[in-house]
Amino acid sequence: MLLEIIDLIGSSLRRGRANRKQACTDADLRARGVLAPAVVVSASTRGGRSSVDGTFIKIRYTVDVYPQGMAPFRTEFAHMSERRSFTTVMGKIVGEAGRQIWVTFDPTNPADMVFEYDEQERIARLQAAHLEAPRAGC
Repeated sequence: MLLEIIDLIGSSLRRGRANRKQACTDADLRARGVLAPAVVVSASTRGGRSSVDGTFIKIRYTVDVYPQGMAPFRTEFAHMSERRSFTTVMGKIVGEAGRQIWVTFDPTNPADMVFEYDEQERIARLQAAHLEAPRAGC
């Protein structure tokens, strides 16, 4: 019992450190990167993790990216997602192909990419910003 508690504390500390490191890496990419729409070609998962901060699945996306003023390109990237329900068939996530998402990528290294949000969340954010604008005096 004591060893389980120590293991839980140790893994939580390691996960917290890894989360902070990933947040810094993502913030750096967002500072120098380009936000662009992308269409999911395929999405697969082969595992995930559960800890005190939630249950996450690792999604491997293949996407076609359409950056403004640049040639479209296809690439792959991994994303940890806090999903509660999804269906997979032979490792492929059902319903992801054809979905529009938004990504930020490094123009000098397009393989360096982070998932931002899907189209529904983008619209919700724009609507919320539109509703908040009068309160801010803009």
